[in-house]
Parts: sequence; C-alpha cells; structure tokens
Amino acid sequence: MINTIKYYYNLNINDLKQVENDFYFDDYILKMCYRDLNIELYNYLIKQSIYLYPIIYNRNNEYITIINNKPYILLKVNKHNKISLELLNKYNVPLIFPEQPDWATKWSIKVDYYEKNIENVKDETIKKSFQYYIGMTENAILLFKTLKLSNFTFLCHLRFDNDYSFYDPLNIIVDYKMRDYAEYIKEEFYKNNKYYNDFIEKIINNYHYNDVMLFFIRMLYPTQFYDAYDNYLKKEKVNYNFFFKKDKYEMYLKSIFKKISKKYNVINIDWLK
Repeated sequence: MINTIKYYYNLNINDLKQVENDFYFDDYILKMCYRDLNIELYNYLIKQSIYLYPIIYNRNNEYITIINNKPYILLKVNKHNKISLELLNKYNVPLIFPEQPDWATKWSIKVDYYEKNIENVKDETIKKSFQYYIGMTENAILLFKTLKLSNFTFLCHLRFDNDYSFYDPLNIIVDYKMRDYAEYIKEEFYKNNKYYNDFIEKIINNYHYNDVMLFFIRMLYPTQFYDAYDNYLKKEKVNYNFFFKKDKYEMYLKSIFKKISKKYNVINIDWLK
C-alpha cells in the first residue's frame, strides 16, 4: 500500500497504520469510500468556509482512487477535535435543501429489507432481538408520520464513530437538526454510559414540539442494531453493545417519553409508559 500511495499521490510515507479498511499516515487518512461522496455538497461547504478535511486529488486529478478494485479517498487531517455537544452546536449550520428528509419512507424500506434477510441470519444475538428492534422502528415511523414538517434542514453527520469522523466529508449529510444530537447521545450512552439528562431537558423545554419529537424519534430509532446487522451481512466485526444494554436503554427512553408527555399531548405508546 505504501508504494501505491506514493504512486498516486507522490507522498513520502514514514509510518503507515491500517485500521479496518482505512490507512493512517502522517497527517493523512486514506479512506475506503463506504458511500458515494456528495462532492457538490462538499464544494459548497468549503466555499462557505465550513471546515472539512481537505480532499487530496490523485495524479490523474481525480478525488476517487481505485485500489485493489475498491474506491478510496485521501484526506488531509489538519485537525481533529474531540466530539462534544458544544462542537455540535457550533457545527450544526442551516442548509437550504430542496428535498424534505423522509425518515418514515426510508425506514419502512429498511424494515422490509431486513425482514427478507432475517431467515438467513445465523447470529443468535441479532435474531433474538430482531422483532424488538423492528417494533421500535415501527413506533418511530408512526410518530414521524404525525408531524407536519418543513424542509428547514441542517448540516449533520451519519455517525460518530470516532473523533476523526466529525470533519470527514464522507460522513456529512443534510438532515433535521435533531439528528446529530440524538445520534451523538445514543453513541455516548452505548460507549461511555452517559445520559445527558440536563441537555435533554433543555431540548424538551426550549424547542418547539416538532423538534422535540424529531429528537425522541431519532432516539427511538435503533441505529446501533441496524449497524450491527449490516456488519454481520458484510462479514465485518459486530458490536453487541446495543444488545447488552437493551434494558437500560429502554428505561432511558421511557424517562424521556415521560418528560415529553408531561408537556405535550403525544399519541399513546403503551410500552413506553
């Protein structure tokens, strides 16, 4: 890989470290493209002086490099900050986007896809918890359909896997503001047993109903379960934190739902009471 990088990017490499599909060296990351890069969005954000890791073009003046039949992108890592709610607040900038994010349709398609594949799954943890998390997803879809939303969207992130992911161009997405808050808090719960109750209270008390419900719906949606399912299908390492903390997370959701229900007239979901 060292010679390949030298050939395509004319860079001298002192030390190369591989972490799963990515390669780290000096102040660079050679990342495998796990999704299509929205290069138009990236260029727009750069023009707006919103910091993202700069993309290094290869010797052919292309931002994607095919190595061993896989697409890669080279990023210059000028800085990486520890992800926090304060950093999310600064970065969560509004973006005009013509399409309204439709979580309900997207999640319904996802449920259908996983239901078709579950019979072929041999992993007992995923099979054992499948109906539980499908039920959570269907409740999230139900709540989402009760909202009347605008297309007022923000710069958000797909995941918060590590501190390097925050400025990663492959990790950016246009979505509702509450996506980042909920996904970050879920990740902190599963990784570090953090609850952020004070921040959640601020959301419930200071934001409008739609934002509060979008936050809760995103908390309800079992991102970690589907990531584990995807990793199983891709024959990659599966993280079982979602399963071992299932009961604690359910209590967490119930406490949030109870607080929201005290302020707003929310449709009845029996298991959350």
